[in-house]
Amino acid sequence: MNRISNMISFFDSKVKKLYKTKLNKLLFYADFLSYSRTGYAISGISYRAIQFGPVPSQYQKMYVKLSDDAKLSIEQVEVGNGNYGEMISTSKSFDPSGFNENELKTLQDVCELYGKMQASALVEASHLEKGWIDNEQSKSFINFQESAFYLVENTLLKESAGGDKHESPE
Repeated sequence: MNRISNMISFFDSKVKKLYKTKLNKLLFYADFLSYSRTGYAISGISYRAIQFGPVPSQYQKMYVKLSDDAKLSIEQVEVGNGNYGEMISTSKSFDPSGFNENELKTLQDVCELYGKMQASALVEASHLEKGWIDNEQSKSFINFQESAFYLVENTLLKESAGGDKHESPE
């Protein structure tokens, strides 16, 4: 849980308005990109395909535990039209000493590729991933070995150059 908390601290330090949906996708991409590069995921989390894309398999319990342990806070925030989102923030600063060079590069790459995307665009992007496509109907676990090497990284690099699905920087 400390490693996961530290990953969340990294994303919280880099991404403005870190909502739970977006965080779930950032964690997915960090783990699967790391696995495709090194054969190892960063967090040790397993992922499941649900309607809104890949998510940590026990993400609600994970966030409650981290909140109970005072490692993060979850704030209900109105996002418009009477809808609410859960914004995540961490109490501790990111500590890079818990990660190796490859993991740090992967976290940074994920942040650059996906960090400025709106949650809805990130959900859309995750629906292009083999891991989600193969497992969404059954809501089953996503196998790293069968899915990590098929990330749609190049498509997203092209989209990020276009800019229309990204949040504008403030």
